[in-house]
Amino acid sequence: MNKEKYLLLTIAIGMMLLISSCKKSFYTDANINKNVPPYVAPRDLLPPIEVNIGNNQGGNLGISYFTSLFTQQTAGITTAAIQYYNYTFTETNFESSWSGCYISCMENCKNYIQVSDAGNYYGHSGIGRILLAYELQTTVDCWGNIPYSQAFQGTANINAKYDTDVSVYTTITQLVYDGINKLNQNAQSLAGNQPGAEDFIYKGNMAEWIKFGNAILARIFIHQSKGNAAMADSAMAHASLSFAGNADNARLVYTSPTTFCPWYNTAIGHTLYYAYLNYPTPTTFGGMLSSSNDPRYSVLIDSIAEVNTQNGLAAYYGSQSSPIEFITYDEMQYVIAEANIRISNSVNAAAQTAFANALNANMSKFGIAFPADSSYLAQHGTITGATVAGALDSIGYQEYISLYLNPEAWTSWRRFGYPVLNPAAGTNGVPRRFLYPQTEYSYNSANTPASTLWLPKLFWDN
Repeated sequence: MNKEKYLLLTIAIGMMLLISSCKKSFYTDANINKNVPPYVAPRDLLPPIEVNIGNNQGGNLGISYFTSLFTQQTAGITTAAIQYYNYTFTETNFESSWSGCYISCMENCKNYIQVSDAGNYYGHSGIGRILLAYELQTTVDCWGNIPYSQAFQGTANINAKYDTDVSVYTTITQLVYDGINKLNQNAQSLAGNQPGAEDFIYKGNMAEWIKFGNAILARIFIHQSKGNAAMADSAMAHASLSFAGNADNARLVYTSPTTFCPWYNTAIGHTLYYAYLNYPTPTTFGGMLSSSNDPRYSVLIDSIAEVNTQNGLAAYYGSQSSPIEFITYDEMQYVIAEANIRISNSVNAAAQTAFANALNANMSKFGIAFPADSSYLAQHGTITGATVAGALDSIGYQEYISLYLNPEAWTSWRRFGYPVLNPAAGTNGVPRRFLYPQTEYSYNSANTPASTLWLPKLFWDN
Protein backbone atom coordinates (compact mmCIF):
# COMPACT_ATOMS: atom_id res chain seq x y z
CA MET A 1 0.00 0.00 0.00
CA ASN A 2 1.54 3.30 -1.00
CA LYS A 3 1.98 6.53 0.89
CA GLU A 4 -0.95 8.32 -0.72
CA LYS A 5 -3.37 5.58 0.24
CA TYR A 6 -2.46 5.81 3.90
CA LEU A 7 -2.66 9.58 3.94
CA LEU A 8 -6.07 9.47 2.24
CA LEU A 9 -7.18 6.82 4.70
CA THR A 10 -6.25 9.07 7.60
CA ILE A 11 -8.25 11.93 6.10
CA ALA A 12 -11.18 9.66 5.37
CA ILE A 13 -11.32 8.55 8.98
CA GLY A 14 -11.72 12.16 10.01
CA MET A 15 -14.57 12.77 7.54
CA MET A 16 -16.79 9.74 8.04
CA LEU A 17 -20.33 10.38 9.25
CA LEU A 18 -22.55 7.89 10.99
CA ILE A 19 -26.01 7.45 9.56
CA SER A 20 -28.52 9.11 11.87
CA SER A 21 -32.02 7.81 12.53
CA CYS A 22 -35.16 9.13 14.16
CA LYS A 23 -34.52 7.11 17.29
CA LYS A 24 -34.11 8.74 20.69
CA SER A 25 -30.33 8.47 20.29
CA PHE A 26 -30.56 11.09 17.54
CA TYR A 27 -31.25 13.71 20.20
CA THR A 28 -28.84 12.42 22.83
CA ASP A 29 -26.03 12.31 20.23
CA ALA A 30 -26.78 15.75 18.82
CA ASN A 31 -23.73 17.38 20.41
CA ILE A 32 -21.28 14.72 19.25
CA ASN A 33 -19.02 15.92 16.43
CA LYS A 34 -19.10 12.95 14.11
CA ASN A 35 -16.51 14.53 11.83
CA VAL A 36 -13.85 13.90 14.49
CA PRO A 37 -13.13 10.19 15.03
CA PRO A 38 -12.71 9.11 18.67
CA TYR A 39 -9.77 6.90 17.72
CA VAL A 40 -7.12 6.75 15.00
CA ALA A 41 -5.12 3.54 14.62
CA PRO A 42 -1.31 3.68 14.99
CA ARG A 43 -0.85 2.49 11.41
CA ASP A 44 -2.57 5.68 10.24
CA LEU A 45 -0.50 7.93 12.52
CA LEU A 46 2.92 6.60 11.48
CA PRO A 47 3.18 7.73 7.81
CA PRO A 48 2.75 11.48 8.37
CA ILE A 49 5.14 11.36 11.35
CA GLU A 50 7.91 9.85 9.24
CA VAL A 51 7.32 12.38 6.45
CA ASN A 52 7.27 15.27 8.95
CA ILE A 53 10.62 14.18 10.40
CA GLY A 54 12.12 14.00 6.92
CA ASN A 55 10.71 17.38 5.94
CA ASN A 56 11.83 19.02 9.17
CA GLN A 57 15.37 17.78 8.68
CA GLY A 58 15.84 18.87 5.07
CA GLY A 59 14.89 21.69 2.84
CA ASN A 60 13.78 25.27 3.25
CA LEU A 61 14.17 26.42 6.88
CA GLY A 62 14.56 22.84 8.03
CA ILE A 63 17.33 21.90 10.47
CA SER A 64 19.80 21.02 7.69
CA TYR A 65 19.09 24.27 5.87
CA PHE A 66 20.86 26.19 8.63
CA THR A 67 23.48 23.57 9.49
CA SER A 68 24.60 23.25 5.85
CA LEU A 69 25.13 27.02 5.73
CA PHE A 70 27.02 27.04 9.03
CA THR A 71 29.34 24.24 7.86
CA GLN A 72 29.80 25.93 4.46
CA GLN A 73 28.52 22.89 2.59
CA THR A 74 26.12 25.36 0.94
CA ALA A 75 25.95 29.12 0.47
CA GLY A 76 23.08 31.55 0.08
CA ILE A 77 21.38 32.74 -3.09
CA THR A 78 18.36 34.60 -1.72
CA THR A 79 18.81 37.62 0.52
CA ALA A 80 17.72 35.68 3.60
CA ALA A 81 20.02 32.73 2.85
CA ILE A 82 22.95 35.09 2.29
CA GLN A 83 22.25 36.68 5.65
CA TYR A 84 22.12 33.30 7.38
CA TYR A 85 25.40 32.31 5.68
CA ASN A 86 26.92 35.42 7.27
CA TYR A 87 25.22 34.77 10.64
CA THR A 88 22.81 37.68 10.32
CA PHE A 89 19.68 36.29 11.90
CA THR A 90 17.41 36.80 14.90
CA GLU A 91 15.33 34.60 17.16
CA THR A 92 12.36 34.77 14.78
CA ASN A 93 14.34 33.03 12.02
CA PHE A 94 14.36 29.78 14.05
CA GLU A 95 10.61 29.64 14.69
CA SER A 96 9.95 27.21 11.83
CA SER A 97 12.68 24.76 12.85
CA TRP A 98 11.58 24.85 16.52
CA SER A 99 7.89 24.31 15.78
CA GLY A 100 8.83 21.59 13.29
CA CYS A 101 10.74 19.71 15.98
CA TYR A 102 8.15 20.17 18.71
CA ILE A 103 4.76 20.23 17.00
CA SER A 104 5.14 18.41 13.69
CA CYS A 105 7.49 15.73 14.98
CA MET A 106 7.86 15.18 18.73
CA GLU A 107 4.31 15.99 19.82
CA ASN A 108 2.95 13.69 17.13
CA CYS A 109 5.41 10.99 18.23
CA LYS A 110 4.12 11.37 21.80
CA ASN A 111 0.51 10.91 20.64
CA TYR A 112 1.50 7.93 18.50
CA ILE A 113 3.23 6.28 21.47
CA GLN A 114 0.25 6.93 23.75
CA VAL A 115 -2.22 5.33 21.32
CA SER A 116 0.13 2.42 20.63
CA ASP A 117 0.77 1.74 24.30
CA ALA A 118 -2.93 1.85 25.12
CA GLY A 119 -3.72 -0.83 22.55
CA ASN A 120 -0.61 -2.97 23.10
CA TYR A 121 0.65 -2.26 19.61
CA TYR A 122 4.17 -3.21 20.67
CA GLY A 123 5.91 -2.71 17.33
CA HIS A 124 4.35 0.72 16.87
CA SER A 125 5.22 1.60 20.48
CA GLY A 126 8.85 0.78 19.78
CA ILE A 127 8.98 2.66 16.49
CA GLY A 128 7.43 5.71 18.16
CA ARG A 129 10.14 5.75 20.82
CA ILE A 130 12.94 5.33 18.28
CA LEU A 131 11.59 8.19 16.16
CA LEU A 132 11.08 10.38 19.22
CA ALA A 133 14.63 9.64 20.38
CA TYR A 134 16.01 10.54 16.95
CA GLU A 135 14.12 13.84 16.79
CA LEU A 136 15.01 14.68 20.39
CA GLN A 137 18.68 14.07 19.64
CA THR A 138 18.48 16.37 16.62
CA THR A 139 16.75 19.06 18.70
CA VAL A 140 19.07 19.03 21.70
CA ASP A 141 22.15 19.06 19.45
CA CYS A 142 20.86 22.23 17.80
CA TRP A 143 19.81 24.22 20.88
CA GLY A 144 21.36 22.69 23.99
CA ASN A 145 19.03 23.02 26.98
CA ILE A 146 15.45 22.44 25.82
CA PRO A 147 12.00 21.67 27.29
CA TYR A 148 11.13 17.99 27.47
CA SER A 149 10.14 16.58 30.87
CA GLN A 150 7.38 19.21 31.25
CA ALA A 151 6.64 19.64 27.54
CA PHE A 152 3.67 18.25 25.56
CA GLN A 153 1.17 18.81 28.38
CA GLY A 154 -1.06 21.24 26.51
CA THR A 155 -2.86 23.83 28.63
CA ALA A 156 -1.97 21.87 31.77
CA ASN A 157 1.49 23.41 31.60
CA ILE A 158 2.22 26.11 29.04
CA ASN A 159 5.41 27.19 30.82
CA ALA A 160 7.59 24.11 30.57
CA LYS A 161 10.95 24.22 32.28
CA TYR A 162 14.13 23.64 30.26
CA ASP A 163 16.03 20.41 30.85
CA THR A 164 19.82 20.46 30.62
CA ASP A 165 21.41 19.01 27.52
CA VAL A 166 23.10 16.38 29.70
CA SER A 167 19.78 15.20 31.14
CA VAL A 168 18.16 15.14 27.68
CA TYR A 169 20.93 12.81 26.52
CA THR A 170 20.03 10.49 29.40
CA THR A 171 16.37 10.66 28.35
CA ILE A 172 17.25 9.77 24.75
CA THR A 173 19.25 6.77 25.90
CA GLN A 174 16.35 5.46 27.96
CA LEU A 175 13.86 6.09 25.15
CA VAL A 176 15.92 3.92 22.82
CA TYR A 177 16.35 1.10 25.32
CA ASP A 178 12.61 1.14 26.03
CA GLY A 179 11.89 1.27 22.31
CA ILE A 180 14.07 -1.75 21.58
CA ASN A 181 12.30 -3.69 24.34
CA LYS A 182 8.94 -2.85 22.75
CA LEU A 183 10.19 -3.85 19.29
CA ASN A 184 11.24 -7.21 20.66
CA GLN A 185 7.64 -7.72 21.85
CA ASN A 186 6.11 -7.00 18.45
CA ALA A 187 5.12 -10.65 17.92
CA GLN A 188 2.84 -10.38 20.95
CA SER A 189 0.70 -7.76 19.19
CA LEU A 190 -2.66 -8.97 17.94
CA ALA A 191 -2.86 -9.96 14.29
CA GLY A 192 -3.24 -6.88 12.15
CA ASN A 193 -1.69 -4.62 14.80
CA GLN A 194 1.91 -5.09 13.69
CA PRO A 195 3.62 -2.43 11.53
CA GLY A 196 3.79 -3.12 7.81
CA ALA A 197 3.67 -1.25 4.53
CA GLU A 198 2.56 1.96 6.23
CA ASP A 199 6.09 2.21 7.62
CA PHE A 200 7.93 4.12 4.88
CA ILE A 201 11.37 3.62 6.41
CA TYR A 202 11.61 -0.13 7.09
CA LYS A 203 8.21 -1.59 6.11
CA GLY A 204 7.67 -2.95 9.59
CA ASN A 205 10.97 -4.84 9.82
CA MET A 206 11.66 -4.92 13.56
CA ALA A 207 15.28 -6.06 13.16
CA GLU A 208 16.03 -2.96 11.10
CA TRP A 209 14.38 -0.65 13.65
CA ILE A 210 16.49 -2.23 16.39
CA LYS A 211 19.59 -1.48 14.31
CA PHE A 212 18.39 2.12 13.94
CA GLY A 213 17.98 2.35 17.71
CA ASN A 214 21.52 1.11 18.26
CA ALA A 215 22.78 3.65 15.73
CA ILE A 216 21.16 6.45 17.75
CA LEU A 217 22.85 5.14 20.90
CA ALA A 218 26.19 4.96 19.08
CA ARG A 219 25.81 8.65 18.20
CA ILE A 220 24.85 9.58 21.74
CA PHE A 221 27.88 7.84 23.23
CA ILE A 222 30.46 8.91 20.63
CA HIS A 223 29.43 12.54 21.14
CA GLN A 224 30.52 12.14 24.76
CA SER A 225 33.67 10.13 24.14
CA LYS A 226 36.34 12.82 24.12
CA GLY A 227 38.55 11.95 27.09
CA ASN A 228 36.13 9.22 28.12
CA ALA A 229 37.13 5.70 27.06
CA ALA A 230 34.00 4.18 28.64
CA MET A 231 31.75 6.29 26.40
CA ALA A 232 33.87 5.33 23.39
CA ASP A 233 33.52 1.66 24.32
CA SER A 234 29.73 2.01 24.53
CA ALA A 235 29.67 3.81 21.19
CA MET A 236 31.63 1.02 19.52
CA ALA A 237 29.43 -1.67 21.08
CA HIS A 238 26.21 -0.10 19.81
CA ALA A 239 27.65 0.80 16.41
CA SER A 240 28.59 -2.86 16.02
CA LEU A 241 24.95 -3.79 16.73
CA SER A 242 23.67 -1.29 14.20
CA PHE A 243 23.93 -1.33 10.42
CA ALA A 244 25.78 -4.10 8.60
CA GLY A 245 25.71 -2.38 5.20
CA ASN A 246 24.09 0.33 3.12
CA ALA A 247 20.89 -1.70 2.81
CA ASP A 248 20.25 -1.01 6.51
CA ASN A 249 20.51 2.78 6.24
CA ALA A 250 17.77 4.68 8.06
CA ARG A 251 16.34 7.00 5.41
CA LEU A 252 13.09 8.24 3.95
CA VAL A 253 12.71 8.00 0.16
CA TYR A 254 10.14 10.31 -1.40
CA THR A 255 8.11 8.16 -3.79
CA SER A 256 4.86 10.11 -3.82
CA PRO A 257 3.95 11.84 -7.11
CA THR A 258 2.95 14.92 -5.11
CA THR A 259 5.38 14.96 -2.17
CA PHE A 260 8.95 15.70 -3.22
CA CYS A 261 12.26 15.52 -1.39
CA PRO A 262 12.64 18.84 0.46
CA TRP A 263 16.15 19.33 -0.94
CA TYR A 264 14.67 19.18 -4.43
CA ASN A 265 12.17 21.88 -3.49
CA THR A 266 14.94 24.08 -2.11
CA ALA A 267 17.09 23.58 -5.20
CA ILE A 268 14.38 24.48 -7.71
CA GLY A 269 13.51 27.47 -5.53
CA HIS A 270 17.06 28.79 -6.09
CA THR A 271 17.56 29.31 -2.37
CA LEU A 272 21.03 27.85 -1.89
CA TYR A 273 24.22 27.24 -3.82
CA TYR A 274 25.36 23.65 -3.38
CA ALA A 275 29.15 23.47 -3.09
CA TYR A 276 29.35 26.49 -5.36
CA LEU A 277 32.82 27.18 -6.74
CA ASN A 278 32.37 30.88 -7.45
CA TYR A 279 30.78 32.48 -4.42
CA PRO A 280 32.92 34.67 -4.98
CA THR A 281 35.41 32.11 -3.68
CA PRO A 282 34.72 28.38 -3.34
CA THR A 283 32.63 27.15 -0.45
CA THR A 284 34.64 24.91 1.83
CA PHE A 285 32.82 21.80 0.66
CA GLY A 286 33.08 22.56 -3.05
CA GLY A 287 36.73 23.47 -2.74
CA MET A 288 37.61 20.28 -0.88
CA LEU A 289 35.97 18.01 -3.45
CA SER A 290 37.33 19.92 -6.42
CA SER A 291 40.93 20.22 -5.23
CA SER A 292 41.20 16.52 -4.35
CA ASN A 293 39.51 15.27 -7.56
CA ASP A 294 36.98 13.54 -5.36
CA PRO A 295 34.85 11.21 -7.54
CA ARG A 296 31.82 12.06 -5.39
CA TYR A 297 31.78 15.57 -6.79
CA SER A 298 29.81 14.66 -9.91
CA VAL A 299 27.30 12.67 -7.84
CA LEU A 300 26.68 15.46 -5.37
CA ILE A 301 27.22 18.51 -7.56
CA ASP A 302 25.85 19.20 -11.04
CA SER A 303 28.50 21.48 -12.53
CA ILE A 304 26.36 22.36 -15.55
CA ALA A 305 23.37 23.27 -13.41
CA GLU A 306 25.70 25.15 -11.13
CA VAL A 307 26.45 27.54 -13.96
CA ASN A 308 23.10 27.59 -15.76
CA THR A 309 20.67 27.61 -12.85
CA GLN A 310 22.97 28.76 -10.08
CA ASN A 311 22.25 26.01 -7.61
CA GLY A 312 24.08 22.85 -8.69
CA LEU A 313 22.54 20.08 -6.60
CA ALA A 314 23.03 16.79 -8.44
CA ALA A 315 20.45 14.03 -8.69
CA TYR A 316 21.37 11.90 -5.64
CA TYR A 317 19.91 14.49 -3.26
CA GLY A 318 18.36 16.84 -5.80
CA SER A 319 15.66 14.80 -7.52
CA GLN A 320 11.98 14.60 -6.64
CA SER A 321 12.46 11.08 -5.25
CA SER A 322 15.78 11.63 -3.45
CA PRO A 323 16.17 10.38 0.13
CA ILE A 324 16.48 12.22 3.39
CA GLU A 325 19.07 10.19 5.29
CA PHE A 326 18.91 9.98 9.07
CA ILE A 327 21.78 7.64 10.03
CA THR A 328 23.82 5.50 7.65
CA TYR A 329 26.23 2.58 7.69
CA ASP A 330 29.24 4.68 6.72
CA GLU A 331 28.64 7.00 9.70
CA MET A 332 28.58 3.98 12.01
CA GLN A 333 31.92 2.79 10.62
CA TYR A 334 33.42 6.22 11.31
CA VAL A 335 32.08 5.88 14.86
CA ILE A 336 33.88 2.54 15.24
CA ALA A 337 37.10 4.02 13.85
CA GLU A 338 36.95 6.97 16.25
CA ALA A 339 35.99 4.80 19.20
CA ASN A 340 38.96 2.49 18.63
CA ILE A 341 41.32 5.45 18.65
CA ARG A 342 39.81 7.00 21.78
CA ILE A 343 39.77 3.70 23.69
CA SER A 344 43.43 2.92 22.99
CA ASN A 345 44.60 6.52 22.57
CA SER A 346 46.46 5.33 19.52
CA VAL A 347 46.09 4.82 15.78
CA ASN A 348 45.49 1.09 15.37
CA ALA A 349 44.62 -1.49 12.74
CA ALA A 350 40.98 -1.79 13.86
CA ALA A 351 40.51 1.95 13.39
CA GLN A 352 42.13 1.78 9.94
CA THR A 353 39.80 -1.06 8.90
CA ALA A 354 36.66 0.75 10.03
CA PHE A 355 37.79 3.97 8.37
CA ALA A 356 38.34 2.17 5.06
CA ASN A 357 34.96 0.45 5.42
CA ALA A 358 33.29 3.82 5.96
CA LEU A 359 34.84 5.47 2.93
CA ASN A 360 34.16 2.50 0.67
CA ALA A 361 30.56 2.32 1.87
CA ASN A 362 30.01 5.98 1.16
CA MET A 363 31.45 5.62 -2.34
CA SER A 364 29.33 2.53 -2.95
CA LYS A 365 26.17 4.31 -1.75
CA PHE A 366 26.72 6.89 -4.46
CA GLY A 367 27.33 4.22 -7.09
CA ILE A 368 31.08 4.86 -7.32
CA ALA A 369 33.12 1.68 -7.64
CA PHE A 370 36.61 0.57 -8.63
CA PRO A 371 38.39 1.80 -10.68
CA ALA A 372 36.63 5.18 -10.61
CA ASP A 373 37.55 5.65 -6.96
CA SER A 374 41.00 3.99 -7.04
CA SER A 375 43.09 7.15 -7.38
CA TYR A 376 41.22 8.94 -4.60
CA LEU A 377 41.33 5.93 -2.26
CA ALA A 378 45.06 5.55 -2.82
CA GLN A 379 45.51 9.05 -1.38
CA HIS A 380 42.68 9.25 1.15
CA GLY A 381 41.61 5.67 1.88
CA THR A 382 43.62 5.27 5.06
CA ILE A 383 43.94 7.37 8.19
CA THR A 384 46.82 9.75 7.68
CA GLY A 385 49.38 10.61 10.33
CA ALA A 386 50.69 8.56 13.21
CA THR A 387 49.30 10.86 15.91
CA VAL A 388 45.86 10.60 17.48
CA ALA A 389 45.15 14.22 16.55
CA GLY A 390 46.04 13.59 12.91
CA ALA A 391 43.91 10.46 12.80
CA LEU A 392 40.91 12.30 14.22
CA ASP A 393 41.41 15.04 11.62
CA SER A 394 41.21 12.37 8.91
CA ILE A 395 37.93 11.07 10.32
CA GLY A 396 36.54 14.58 10.67
CA TYR A 397 37.49 15.37 7.07
CA GLN A 398 35.72 12.32 5.64
CA GLU A 399 32.69 12.59 7.91
CA TYR A 400 32.22 16.16 6.72
CA ILE A 401 31.96 14.90 3.14
CA SER A 402 30.03 11.70 3.85
CA LEU A 403 27.45 13.56 5.94
CA TYR A 404 26.70 16.09 3.22
CA LEU A 405 23.42 17.94 3.96
CA ASN A 406 22.90 15.95 7.17
CA PRO A 407 22.74 18.00 10.42
CA GLU A 408 25.16 15.51 11.97
CA ALA A 409 27.86 17.12 9.78
CA TRP A 410 27.58 20.23 11.98
CA THR A 411 27.88 18.12 15.11
CA SER A 412 30.88 16.32 13.65
CA TRP A 413 32.58 19.65 12.87
CA ARG A 414 31.91 20.96 16.37
CA ARG A 415 33.45 17.82 17.88
CA PHE A 416 36.49 17.51 15.60
CA GLY A 417 37.08 21.13 14.63
CA TYR A 418 37.87 19.82 11.18
CA PRO A 419 37.88 20.83 8.40
CA VAL A 420 38.95 24.35 9.28
CA LEU A 421 36.09 26.75 8.59
CA ASN A 422 36.68 30.48 8.27
CA PRO A 423 33.89 32.37 10.06
CA ALA A 424 32.02 35.14 8.31
CA ALA A 425 33.82 38.47 8.22
CA GLY A 426 33.28 40.59 11.30
CA THR A 427 32.09 37.71 13.51
CA ASN A 428 33.69 35.91 16.43
CA GLY A 429 33.27 32.38 15.14
CA VAL A 430 31.15 29.81 13.35
CA PRO A 431 27.76 29.24 15.08
CA ARG A 432 27.75 26.38 17.56
CA ARG A 433 24.02 26.40 18.43
CA PHE A 434 20.70 27.79 17.22
CA LEU A 435 18.98 30.75 18.81
CA TYR A 436 15.85 30.08 20.84
CA PRO A 437 12.76 31.24 18.94
CA GLN A 438 11.06 34.51 19.84
CA THR A 439 7.85 32.74 20.84
CA GLU A 440 9.70 31.11 23.73
CA TYR A 441 10.78 34.53 25.01
CA SER A 442 7.25 35.85 24.50
CA TYR A 443 5.30 33.03 26.17
CA ASN A 444 7.80 31.14 28.34
CA SER A 445 10.22 33.86 29.35
CA ALA A 446 10.52 32.65 32.95
CA ASN A 447 12.14 29.41 31.79
CA THR A 448 13.81 30.25 28.48
CA PRO A 449 17.56 30.80 28.85
CA ALA A 450 18.82 34.30 28.20
CA SER A 451 19.72 34.95 24.59
CA THR A 452 22.91 33.01 23.99
CA LEU A 453 23.77 34.27 20.54
CA TRP A 454 25.35 31.29 18.81
CA LEU A 455 28.77 30.69 20.34
CA PRO A 456 28.29 29.05 23.78
CA LYS A 457 29.10 25.37 23.48
CA LEU A 458 27.00 22.32 24.31
CA PHE A 459 28.29 20.03 27.03
CA TRP A 460 29.97 17.61 24.60
CA ASP A 461 31.48 20.40 22.46
CA ASN A 462 34.85 20.72 24.21
